[in-house]
Amino acid sequence: MYFQFVEQLNQRCRVNGAFFMPFSPVHTKSISISQPEIVAASKYIDIASAVAGQATLGPAVTAFLNLKPVACFGFVEVWSGVAEAWLIADDKARTKPIGMTKVGKTFFDIAEISYALHRIQISVRTNDTRAHQWAKVLGFAEEGTMRQYGPDRADHYIMARYR
Repeated sequence: MYFQFVEQLNQRCRVNGAFFMPFSPVHTKSISISQPEIVAASKYIDIASAVAGQATLGPAVTAFLNLKPVACFGFVEVWSGVAEAWLIADDKARTKPIGMTKVGKTFFDIAEISYALHRIQISVRTNDTRAHQWAKVLGFAEEGTMRQYGPDRADHYIMARYR
């Protein structure tokens, strides 16, 4: 099912020079990250190890643009029908906002159907207005604030999308 999931992404998300592969920890070594929450967290944890750990718990994909990894994302099923999604993105991914939005929506649509998910949740740092707005475009609704949630004690929104 996992490889079918990746193949569906490749079939439905045709962005010039973009393709998807199953996640590999080596992909994170080529990603230049400036996301505020990731930069803040990297002072407390090894991001590459954390992402590799999460990728072992559920489907994980790497998006490539012109043969370079630009985003790694996936989800961990919390229990039947409920998943927590994660993402790290290279600065170059931000140069394709329409393509990344299409990929994000398609990823969640396919995940909901393929894995019978009725809820996907994410956490977004409260001071990251760009990520907060993008999450809304992807169909996530803010449910509340998690105080001192980040490893740096930053507040985060809990956001969810329902099927």
